[in-house]
Amino acid sequence: MKAWLARAAAGTVARGRGRTRVARWIRWFPRTGPVDDRAFQGPDEPYPRHWRRFPAPWPPVSGAEGAVRRHLYAALDQLPATWQAVVRQRDVAGRDPERVADDLGISAEQQRTILNQARAALREQLAELLTRRDRR
Repeated sequence: MKAWLARAAAGTVARGRGRTRVARWIRWFPRTGPVDDRAFQGPDEPYPRHWRRFPAPWPPVSGAEGAVRRHLYAALDQLPATWQAVVRQRDVAGRDPERVADDLGISAEQQRTILNQARAALREQLAELLTRRDRR
């Protein structure tokens, strides 16, 4: 009975009928992937879901390079607080996903989604730095 009630409540919230913060959040922020959908071909194009144009290759660079590290830390500081916490605990401290989710009070799926989106945002910032540096 408890499982059924939980599924019914979750379904109501997901449809936006509830008056909870989660229901409002779902309506405000539509689900997005780590890469903008416009980067891929649509269903009416020759190769649906394939890249429109491949991303530019990055020049070889070391993660120990000071400019790269500073740029990444600055980009990390611009992320939302929860995203920062997930990236710092998972990628910097190397903690287990379950422990990170428990510490932050979020589900494992939320933690994984946040990590993917945060990594994509950091990758974009790093690509911007490296392509700008490559043009010099």
